Amino acid sequence: MTLREVTEQIISSIGAAPSLGMKWNPLQIEDLIPSLRVEAIKDIYNGSRMRGASPRINGAWTQKFNVTIDSTIQDSSLPYLIANVPAPAPISKNQNGFIYVGAKNFLTPFYQAQSRDEIITLNRRGFINNGKQIVYLYADNQLEIYGNKSLKDFTIQAVLAKPQDSPNFDIETDDYPLNDELLITIIDMFKRLNNISIATPKDTVADGADNTTTRVISQNII
Repeated sequence: MTLREVTEQIISSIGAAPSLGMKWNPLQIEDLIPSLRVEAIKDIYNGSRMRGASPRINGAWTQKFNVTIDSTIQDSSLPYLIANVPAPAPISKNQNGFIYVGAKNFLTPFYQAQSRDEIITLNRRGFINNGKQIVYLYADNQLEIYGNKSLKDFTIQAVLAKPQDSPNFDIETDDYPLNDELLITIIDMFKRLNNISIATPKDTVADGADNTTTRVISQNII
């Protein structure tokens, strides 16, 4: 489902025609979807008063891409490499959106440091200097990569704040990174944002499970 098709689903769910001349401007909704998507992921992952937490990352939310180290932005005086990458989605205190940063074979992940203080500690203990592990830190909208200044490229799998920022992502033809649960949550958030009532069916199946999802999909998605 492309971004345009996601937009059409939202408009259809509120009973409006996708016309540029109506209140629900598709281009404005497209601009809103990335931020709604991040908030919806947080809602699913962390939980809210409307639902319990589900602290796992669904693969359908993520994107994979290769990063080539740009030699023109490196500073030889620094102990690390710099890589400009699309901003990840800050999901929780302990989950900043990066799922995998490492070798292109997906078998050798780099270690993610949480702060420069941790980098100092790792360096002091010889963890980085001895080349035992490549370490990265996301800071100031860049990746700092320690432990191998000869590194040429690497791979990222991440939940991005703006999926269209992923390298080689074609906004017209590529699937937008979401699944049914996330789409439903985005639609509900859009309705709440615009004070549109949300119809949630009653779960009448006495099996201790939430059986409303399929019916919500059928009611909210055309």
